Amino acid sequence: MLIRNIRHKRCEDVQHSCHEMFRAVLCVFLLIHGAFAQGAAAAGISVSVSPSTGSDTALCGVSFPCKTVAYAVHARQATALLLSNDTFSEPCIFVNASASITGVFGETVFDCSGRAGPAFVITGASVAITNVTFQHCANFGALNSMGGALSANLSSVTVVSCAFVNNSAQSGGAVGVTSSALSVSASLFQGNSRADRQPFLR
Repeated sequence: MLIRNIRHKRCEDVQHSCHEMFRAVLCVFLLIHGAFAQGAAAAGISVSVSPSTGSDTALCGVSFPCKTVAYAVHARQATALLLSNDTFSEPCIFVNASASITGVFGETVFDCSGRAGPAFVITGASVAITNVTFQHCANFGALNSMGGALSANLSSVTVVSCAFVNNSAQSGGAVGVTSSALSVSASLFQGNSRADRQPFLR
């Protein structure tokens, strides 16, 4: 009887040790996984976008571009978008998370011909747009019809080396922002129209 009790006690000790070891390994795994996830979030996600060669799938990224900016922003949650030297004709793209959007100078074009609304509607986000041409965009509906090509609310918008050509809106022919910070540098405004003939409204 004593031998049986000793064996039973040893089995309990072994089981207890195994449970404790499993818990320790699980804790280490969760800590590593959490640190990895935080590091990935901090690093952000870079995605290329090409309407001519891209494909909107879960695998699109830098080497294999997405087809649309909207998919890169919402499905891939990209924080850095690299636009190809193409003409983009997507309908209004809603951006509500901070991101940088960079094109190829003089070759990345958003052409809104034949459709209503601005190229980008930005709300509650910090967005930097570089090397993009916006043309023939007309906004008479989004965000109180402010901003023919870019319309922003409660955001921070930085525009560098962009061109705004023949865009129109009720207010802010090229860019319209409300309750937002706007910085524009080294950019061209040509042929944009609104009631008071100002290229943008701040």
